[in-house]
Amino acid sequence: MRDLKEYRSPTGRPGQGGNVKAKGFSLVELMVTVAVLAIVSAIAIPNFTSMINSNRLVSQANELVGVVQGARSEAIRYNQRVYVCSSSNGTTCSGSGTWNGWLVFLDSNRDAAPQAAEILQQGTVRAPLQLTSALGNGTFHFRPDGYARGASDALLATSFRVCMATNKPAENIRNIAISSGSRLTTTKANGGGTCS
Repeated sequence: MRDLKEYRSPTGRPGQGGNVKAKGFSLVELMVTVAVLAIVSAIAIPNFTSMINSNRLVSQANELVGVVQGARSEAIRYNQRVYVCSSSNGTTCSGSGTWNGWLVFLDSNRDAAPQAAEILQQGTVRAPLQLTSALGNGTFHFRPDGYARGASDALLATSFRVCMATNKPAENIRNIAISSGSRLTTTKANGGGTCS
């Protein structure tokens, strides 16, 4: 800020204001500041959007990895089968490769269906993210030996895809692969702005 003209009180008498220097911004200074702020915002906002979307993708992929690792630990801990399945309502398995959510449940009665007392964890996929799997029935389980198995009880080798239909970031897909029954790997992919 800079000093403006000296301001003299209307009375001009000492003790009643006397000579006072007025301080403040001029209109030109304010307009220049607003213009600089607008330019910086125009540059920063697209990059900020890309960062937010990338964080959403990573967060959902990491959450799924945590669910799979947690289910494996619970199967070993309880010495029983623990199932992970797609669920749209949080109480039953949907039997679909498109995951709106998931259930992790302990199969203590060996019927491969969740009972309220058996559910260990449930979760949802946050919009606008999409989660799909190569599992036709959307279900797999861990046996007490810690290996994931599919419907045929063979060692699981499948993949999941977390996607957001956007070009920001360009790598709008996170692939999570399960191989050799329990090995997890996560990779990025460019879906060209779509999730097809």
